[in-house]
Amino acid sequence: MGLRADRAALRRLRSADVTVPEIVAIFSDTAYDPDVRREAIRHPACTLTAIQYVLDIGSDPILVRIAIDAHDPQVLAYVARNGPADRRAIVAFNSDTPPWLLDELA
Repeated sequence: MGLRADRAALRRLRSADVTVPEIVAIFSDTAYDPDVRREAIRHPACTLTAIQYVLDIGSDPILVRIAIDAHDPQVLAYVARNGPADRRAIVAFNSDTPPWLLDELA
């Protein structure tokens, strides 16, 4: 994705009629743009089910991006409980990780 594609992705994410598959596709295609990634992962339509789908079909870099960008406690807990130790560490360093999950990770 280039700069124009990134701007188009951000515009699409901010539209009211974006679908979960579109959000997942945008998130999966934006490995290097943290703004687009963050907007996708934090979109209200991007539910835990959508994140689980991304994790199931995704690669290790996608799991890292989710651990870095997620803010939903359920998503963070899912990554922490289903990822390798280094992914749990990334969840622990995420500023949106709730105290109860930090206790669980400890």
